[in-house]
Amino acid sequence: MLNNQVIAKYFFNTSWLGLEKLVRIGLSIIIGALVARYLGPEQFGMLNFAIAMVLLFSTLSTLGLEGIIVRELVQFPSQTERILGTGLVLRLIGFLLAATGVLWVTRVLGLNSLLTSLILVLAAGYFFQSFQVFDYYFQAHVLARYSSYSQLLSLIFTSAAKIGLILLNAPLIWFGVVTLSESILIASFFFLFFWFMEKRVCLRFDSSLAKKFLKNSWPLIFSGAFVSIYIRIDQIMINEMVSSSAVGYYSAAVSICEILYFFPMIINTSLFPAIIQSQQSDKNHYRNRQQSLYYLLILFSLGTILFFLFFSKPVVYLLFGHNYHSAADVLRIYIWTSLFVGFGVTSERTLLVENLQHISLLRTLLGGATNVILNLLFIPRWGIVGAAWATVIAQAVACYLSLALFKETRETFILMSESLNPFHFVKKFRNLPKLIA
Repeated sequence: MLNNQVIAKYFFNTSWLGLEKLVRIGLSIIIGALVARYLGPEQFGMLNFAIAMVLLFSTLSTLGLEGIIVRELVQFPSQTERILGTGLVLRLIGFLLAATGVLWVTRVLGLNSLLTSLILVLAAGYFFQSFQVFDYYFQAHVLARYSSYSQLLSLIFTSAAKIGLILLNAPLIWFGVVTLSESILIASFFFLFFWFMEKRVCLRFDSSLAKKFLKNSWPLIFSGAFVSIYIRIDQIMINEMVSSSAVGYYSAAVSICEILYFFPMIINTSLFPAIIQSQQSDKNHYRNRQQSLYYLLILFSLGTILFFLFFSKPVVYLLFGHNYHSAADVLRIYIWTSLFVGFGVTSERTLLVENLQHISLLRTLLGGATNVILNLLFIPRWGIVGAAWATVIAQAVACYLSLALFKETRETFILMSESLNPFHFVKKFRNLPKLIA
């Protein structure tokens, strides 16, 4: 495979992303467990409730622009100054919208002063996340190492800071401040690396290009909002319907699963430019590359699912201690989302490449509605275990089953279904290098 120049280019780009994610996983597991043990289930639940509240508005901050800007940079490299300048201005507008939304919700819910302060500190990170437009440049030019440098350096600093807070017996609010500092550091490194590479670039805002971006992104804004709802609404509803401690148990299990989502993220981020290029030149090759991604994702997901079905309790006790015993039951169920998240990330990119953003909106609306309804039914009866089942079912509906409802995505649904067929999987997986090439 590595003798093929195209494969080698994307392999080494993926390797940089993989290295950063592996280090992030290691530090996240260790530091996350230390923080959870230090804060205890109740305060850890409050921290994760605040994070969930802020993430509900993250799509307003990004305005659904990531994939669109990457696509434009790949297709029109000579327009880099206009694309990045316009993207940066739009992201700053998104920051104002998201911050306004967070302020409004905190007032409506009448949260206590500690939770309100924690949420506002975390929401300030939206401003610095606007500088992710420079990361889009790295993605488009298959320069993952610069993204990796930025995130690794920031992660190491904030991990050390969290250990310091634990040693100093710091209050909860300071953990929010350290989380904010990570956004500041990542933004600074993105800008510095971009400036080092493109010293002569002068970013320019183009109103006509901004209109084009927003015209393409508005379905993604709404679909992203519904994704945030069906991923984060469970923690908010658990806090309101059960307790902060229950959010702590639930969040401990979810944090383990979310760490494992790194695999579909790095593969899709690295291969997205290649998928765009194959879609423009060869439809059969384009579909082969799609299905090859599904094979890789299924292989990884089934391995992690089988592991946690048997070892969820020892893992939870090892990381978080016996105080988080209830998290093990949630983990055994929630880990099934890894399969559908992989499908969702890949199919979302596919919808973007094929200009089917309206379907992205509809399917996430369906997933969000499913999760809210099932949480209302399941949480009063089964508590946090019911919330886990609600999220798994909602992920399956949004990321897989919904694709069968639309004519334009039925072929993608069939590709996914074929990938789930064990006989088809074994036959095709042996030819995976040829499918990727």
